[in-house]
Amino acid sequence: MKRPEKDKILRYFADEASTTEAEEVISWFNTKEGAAYLESSFFQNDEEDSSVSSHFFTENAFYNLDRRIQKDDEKEAIHNELKRRHKRQSSLIAASLVLIVAFISLYTYKLEQHKIKNEITSVKLEVRENPKGQKSTLLLPDGTEIKLNVESRLVFEEGFKGNERKVYLNGEAFFNIAEDKTRPFIVYVNDSIEVKALGTSFNIKAFQDESNINIALTTGKVQITNRFEKKVKQDIGAYYLIPGEAYSFNTETGISSSSTFDIRQVIAWKDGYLIFNDTPFEESKRMLERWYGVEIEIKSKYRRITPFTGEFHNESLKNILENMSMACKFNYSISGKKILIF
Repeated sequence: MKRPEKDKILRYFADEASTTEAEEVISWFNTKEGAAYLESSFFQNDEEDSSVSSHFFTENAFYNLDRRIQKDDEKEAIHNELKRRHKRQSSLIAASLVLIVAFISLYTYKLEQHKIKNEITSVKLEVRENPKGQKSTLLLPDGTEIKLNVESRLVFEEGFKGNERKVYLNGEAFFNIAEDKTRPFIVYVNDSIEVKALGTSFNIKAFQDESNINIALTTGKVQITNRFEKKVKQDIGAYYLIPGEAYSFNTETGISSSSTFDIRQVIAWKDGYLIFNDTPFEESKRMLERWYGVEIEIKSKYRRITPFTGEFHNESLKNILENMSMACKFNYSISGKKILIF
């Protein structure tokens, strides 16, 4: 494959390349020549290609990479390695390859987001959005029923006039798809995964502040295509789920898996149930904040609260906190929409 022009490569790292240019650069980076070029550019000390090397260390480029690496210890390690790169080039070769993969993965992901956004803006759309503390039921033009959870957003084409029924989800929703063998129903999840069904029911959980995307099938059959994963790993194809099976994808690690799941626990939310099963307090806190539209603060950052197990059906927040506080041994106070744990 022919090497792209240098200006095109620079535009790619500056996030200014067109979709066609970005695809060309990514494809070349996946060749032996492209990978070698990236590695040599990363450690460039001469003037010839210093403009390419510098793009690895611009504030904007590092900020984008930083968003992909959430743990403080990982971020600190990478900062330290970058500061010492000129003194320890030989020991940084392995680290450079990790960074290269991270950059390619990041820009591939952004490219796929750009493609889907172009698809969205080409038709007239309707938007349904729930804030924290509010759930809703939607009936789409084709007869499909959707339960939309709290802090979730659904976008769909007005009237479903095309050959495919497309919707775009951020958050969590349960789909009961109206059967139409001539027009598949496709759910795009967080600009990376697409779930295709003809007539079936399934739950998708993909909140923006969580790294895991989970798709759980209750009836029928679905095909899952992970655009991001397929770009990075060319041998990955479509996944097919059967009832009682779930697909999970971690957006930080790029690792996917499938397993069986507890149907009642996964879809309990749509019937008004909150189920905690040895749930870590941080996760329980996030669930309560979404469900009731409140903000929960722990007074001491050193306070450690044990996991909680319990089940509640349309209960008040106060009643749940009473049960949790007795089981996990903490006190709390409520002031409007703010909860203080101490």
